[in-house]
Amino acid sequence: GILRRIYGKRIASPSRGWSVDRLLVLSDAMIAVSMTLLIAKIRLDFSSSEPLAVLAFILPQLWVYMLSFTIVALYWASHHRIFQFIKKEDGRLVYLNFIFLFFIELLPIPNLLYANFGGQPLAIIIYALAQFLMGLMILLIWLYASGRHRLIEQDLSRKEIRSQATRSSIPPLIFLLSSGVALIGPQYALYFWLLVIVVQGAYLRVKHGKLHAKDARDAAPMATLAGSTEDAAIWDNR
Repeated sequence: GILRRIYGKRIASPSRGWSVDRLLVLSDAMIAVSMTLLIAKIRLDFSSSEPLAVLAFILPQLWVYMLSFTIVALYWASHHRIFQFIKKEDGRLVYLNFIFLFFIELLPIPNLLYANFGGQPLAIIIYALAQFLMGLMILLIWLYASGRHRLIEQDLSRKEIRSQATRSSIPPLIFLLSSGVALIGPQYALYFWLLVIVVQGAYLRVKHGKLHAKDARDAAPMATLAGSTEDAAIWDNR
């Protein structure tokens, strides 16, 4: 093409030469910007001369900020977790990651809607769907990267791949369900959002419990063998 004529050599396609580190640095920076914009959207009302009145005005917004900040932090941790297993990239993975970052950067908008119209089902549904889309993109990134061990370590077990997929699917599923719950009662949607922390915590406890049980089972034969070796040494000394 034109670039080849100018430089006199073949130009690498966009799917070649991607750097995992550069993508992670960019992702971390954009997520940090989004988290900063959440607090920047808080409005102050100085029409009253009483500090408590001003504080009462911003408290509902501050609660929404804390909620959104926590959720974004969980998504950042999920993003970081799956990229620990991803050892290489291609163009499609980069595009999927950019879509994830696009929804991250849009978050201040539904956050502002929920802070000002939190009692209305439509504002809650928009907020829940925004969170659902972010979680969905993390899940899609993992499914694409792990499919046929495309971009992950070849010796990573199927069990671990399914475990990461299950864990990544919990937040978007809960947020999707909460959008339907908001039609029944807007106040109940919040309890569904809190389930993200509760369910993920319970899932980790179960997973770690199974790992400890497996380690104990693996250690039992070794302990038995060590005991037998010690007994044999005692009899030899006699």
